[in-house]
Amino acid sequence: METKDLTYISILIDSLKKKIEILERLKDDTTKQEELLSREELDFDAFNKTIESKDKSLARLNELDNGFLEVYEKVAPVLKKDKESFENEITYMKELVRRVTDYSTTLTALEERNKVKLSIHLNRGKQKIKDYKQSSKTVAAYYKNIANKRTPEGSTFYDKKK
Repeated sequence: METKDLTYISILIDSLKKKIEILERLKDDTTKQEELLSREELDFDAFNKTIESKDKSLARLNELDNGFLEVYEKVAPVLKKDKESFENEITYMKELVRRVTDYSTTLTALEERNKVKLSIHLNRGKQKIKDYKQSSKTVAAYYKNIANKRTPEGSTFYDKKK
């Protein structure tokens, strides 16, 4: 067992812990989105802030994944060859990977629910736009109809009695 191998294993464990922290933040942001989407009127500013926060977290998560893979490739042969020496570390990493997987599964389910709720909000918005356009056409047709019915004397309501 070499010191550099222990260093690599320590880096892998730290990387997994950081990944769990980021996944917790992603879960919080996704839960916040779910709350926003559950309201009658969607607060687009707050919703966009959660999207920006999630984008940053996902970028950091990708960095961690890439770094983890690089380090794992360096230490994997040693871990496979000398499993007994690293039994505690391997067991701990397996537990961390299980937690990462649990968070990922939870996030996927939350995202699917949010996708449905967002679709409902977008459809409502489309319907409002459609209703507005229809109302505008109706009003325009009404004014056009009124304009065509004016009497030659200039007033629509002309009293011919005297």
